[in-house]
Amino acid sequence: MGYFLVWVTIVVMEKSLDEVEARNGSASWNAYVTSQRDDGGSFEASLVKASLSRADLRAADLRGARLHGADLQSANLQEALLERAGMQGVRLRWANLRRSNLKMADLGGADLRSVNLWEADLEGADLAGADLRESDLMGANLLGADLSSARFKGAMCNGATVWPSGFDPATVGVDVSERS
Repeated sequence: MGYFLVWVTIVVMEKSLDEVEARNGSASWNAYVTSQRDDGGSFEASLVKASLSRADLRAADLRGARLHGADLQSANLQEALLERAGMQGVRLRWANLRRSNLKMADLGGADLRSVNLWEADLEGADLAGADLRESDLMGANLLGADLSSARFKGAMCNGATVWPSGFDPATVGVDVSERS
């Protein structure tokens, strides 16, 4: 199986050239995102409506990135840093967000069906109108998250899952497991 390189330029304020290595005939992608300025500040990546389905973005630093409407279906974002990312309407169906940091992320109207959010940190995230049906929320932190109009039927959680004050997951169709 051969390998080839694809160079992708992502607009990251003033500069950035990001290398994406693709395995020919495979659905695996490795993306390297540069988001640090010489003065220690950070850039904000703009990936609005980007097609990144099946991308391998494990542990990627995408804090503050603009991903509105992006296609990240089946992407591997395990342990990714997505704090304060703008992800309105993003398609993440079947994605792996296990142990990802999504604090204060804007996921309003996002498609999160069948997503692995095991031990993900969604503290203060905006999930208004998001579709989380059939998602794994075992051990996830949703403290202070906006869950208004979010859909949860068939989602799973356990005793380690932290919900916003007064929120009862059983009333919205979440399967509450005794497993920790």
